[in-house]
Amino acid sequence: MKYRIVTFLVFGTALFFLGEQSANEHHLPFTQSLDRVWLEFCIANTSDRLTDGSVTLVRIDDTYEPALPSDELTRLDYAVILANIEKFKPQSVAIAPSLQWPETNIINQKALKTQCSKMPLLTLGAVVENSPVPDKNSDSDQYSLLANIEGDTSQITPFTRTVAYPEADSRANGRAAFTEIELSNIEENSGTLTIPLIAKHGDNIVPSFILLAIINHTKHKLENVSVQLPPAVSRGEILIGEDYVIPIDKTGRMKIYEHAAIAPPLYRTVSATELPLALSEDPSIKALQIDLEDEYQSLSNNLIVIGLDRKSDRLLALSSGDKISLSELITRSIATIQSGRFIEQWPLPGRLIGFAGIIVAALRLYQFSRWKVLIWGGLLTFLYIGGSVFVFKSSLLWTPLFTPLALFATLILIGIILPHVPSNKTTSAALESDGTSKDLS
Repeated sequence: MKYRIVTFLVFGTALFFLGEQSANEHHLPFTQSLDRVWLEFCIANTSDRLTDGSVTLVRIDDTYEPALPSDELTRLDYAVILANIEKFKPQSVAIAPSLQWPETNIINQKALKTQCSKMPLLTLGAVVENSPVPDKNSDSDQYSLLANIEGDTSQITPFTRTVAYPEADSRANGRAAFTEIELSNIEENSGTLTIPLIAKHGDNIVPSFILLAIINHTKHKLENVSVQLPPAVSRGEILIGEDYVIPIDKTGRMKIYEHAAIAPPLYRTVSATELPLALSEDPSIKALQIDLEDEYQSLSNNLIVIGLDRKSDRLLALSSGDKISLSELITRSIATIQSGRFIEQWPLPGRLIGFAGIIVAALRLYQFSRWKVLIWGGLLTFLYIGGSVFVFKSSLLWTPLFTPLALFATLILIGIILPHVPSNKTTSAALESDGTSKDLS
C-alpha cells in the first residue's frame, strides 16, 4: 500500500500542477478541446436555467461591396443597410462602428439622417481612450448617465478622451455609448474575457454600448437601471429593472467564457449582403431564403447589432487561436447577458479540496486488490463527474476536467500495476490465524 500511495502522490502532484498551468496558459490543445466539450456538456444539461440569446449580428463582411466606388464605407452604405433592416420592422438597432466622417465629406448626409429618423431609437458606437490628453471634444459630454449608483466607484475603469463620436445627424435619433476604451479595454485570463459594462467619465458613470443596447431593447429608462458595488453589496451587479441581474467586478467589468456556447446558433448572424435577398421574387433566390428564414425572422424580434466583421476586423485572438471581431465580441457579450450564462470557474481552494478528496480515496482504495481498485475507482470517477454537473447546474461553477480525469486514471493504473502488499499487522494476524488452525487440527 505504501508504494502505491507514494507513487500516486508523486504523479498526482505533477498532474495537478500540469493541469493548473494548462488551465491558465492554454498550452495543451488537448486540454482546451476537452474543456470546450466538457463545458458544452454541462451547459446542455442546464437547459432549464439557461436560454438562447435574442440578438442578431448583421455582419458587414468581405462579401459586402460598398455602394460607392470606394474601399471605405460611406453614409450611403449605412443608409442602405438600415433601409433593408427597416423592412423587417425591427424592435431595436445598435450600430457598433462610429458613424463619423471628415467634416469636408457631406456626401449622402441627408440620406443617412433621413433613414436614421425612420428607425427605432438607435444605440450608436463611440470609441474612447484612457489617456492623460485632455478631451477637447464637446460632444463627449453627451453620453447617457447612470444615476442609481451604490458602493465604491473609485475602481471603475475611467476614460478621459473621446477618439471617435457619431455625428449629430445620426444622434438625432440615437444615443452614443463606448464600444472600446483604448489602452484599457479587454482583459484576458484563463480562457475568459472581461468586458467593461460601465465606465467613469469625470465624476459620472456611463453605460457601455453593450449595456445601453440592452437597456434600449428592453425599453427601460435609465432611471430603472441601478449599479451596486462593494462594500454596499458583497458582489457587484447591474440591475436592469426586473429583467436582468448582471454580475460585475469592482472595476465594472463582466466576465465571459470563450467557449460557454456563446456562438451561433446561440445568437443569429446574417450578412449585410443577404438582407436585400429577403424580399426577392427571383426563383433562384428562394432556396437561400428558406435557409435564412430563421435569421430573417429574428430581425423582427431580436436586438440587432450592425458591425464590421471583415477579415481585417478580426483582431481579437482567443485562447483557441481563433480570431473574432469587436462586433462579434459585443454580440457574444449581449447574448451572455440575455441567456444568463454568467459562468465561473471553481476557485483554487475548491480545486485543492477536490484534489485532497481524490488522495483520500486513494488511501482507502489502495488497501484493496487490483479488481476492487478498478471497480471502485471507475465508480468514483463517474460520481465525481456527476457531482461536478450538479454543482454547475446549481451555481454555474465549473472546473476543467483534465486534472480530475488524469488523477483518477493514475489512481486506477497504479492500483492495477503495483500489487497490493498487506501491512505487517495484517500479515502477522494471517500467520497467527494459520498457525492456530494447524494446532487445532
